[in-house]
Amino acid sequence: MRKREDARTVKIAGSSCAVCAWLLVVVIAVVVLPPMARAQNFGSSSQRWFRLEWTVSAGAAPRRITGWIYNDYGTSAGDVQLLVEARDSRDAVVGRRYQWVPGSLPPLSRTYFDVRGLPVADSYRVTVHSFNIYEALGWF
Repeated sequence: MRKREDARTVKIAGSSCAVCAWLLVVVIAVVVLPPMARAQNFGSSSQRWFRLEWTVSAGAAPRRITGWIYNDYGTSAGDVQLLVEARDSRDAVVGRRYQWVPGSLPPLSRTYFDVRGLPVADSYRVTVHSFNIYEALGWF
């Protein structure tokens, strides 16, 4: 007497083949697609990848901050946005400006920035607010 195949077994076997097909499509897409950007936001990673050197212009209002941002990471960065805060003697924010850094930052290089129109304050803080790291996807 011949045994009948269980319909559930056939369905499960078909499902696992579908999963394998999707997995193959994902692997091919990862290998074939061009390099992509990963969005990053402010935090500890920006301190690890970037250094800032800057000075405040002396003189009357409005103040101006000029300086260099260094890309210490091994790949290019782009869409870099700085946050510049003017602070009073109690360290409260009295003025804030967001400034895009022009162009991209090649790996292990620096780029000049210039932020104008800041109010006179007791101190200033410049931080990297957001950026994108451009990593090329390679072969496994």
